[in-house]
Amino acid sequence: MKEKKMKTIRKILMVFIVILTVLAGGALYVLTHTQIIVGTIQKLSASTVNTANV
Repeated sequence: MKEKKMKTIRKILMVFIVILTVLAGGALYVLTHTQIIVGTIQKLSASTVNTANV
């Protein structure tokens, strides 16, 4: 019974570690890929700043 419980805990920990690794990798990608950040800033500023050519 104790061995089965330990295996279950190990599986849960492995899933948790994999999820954290994927999230960290995604965050690193977003932070280092400048076009994503620039595009987001442009979308946010388009609704608040009038950038139309006159």
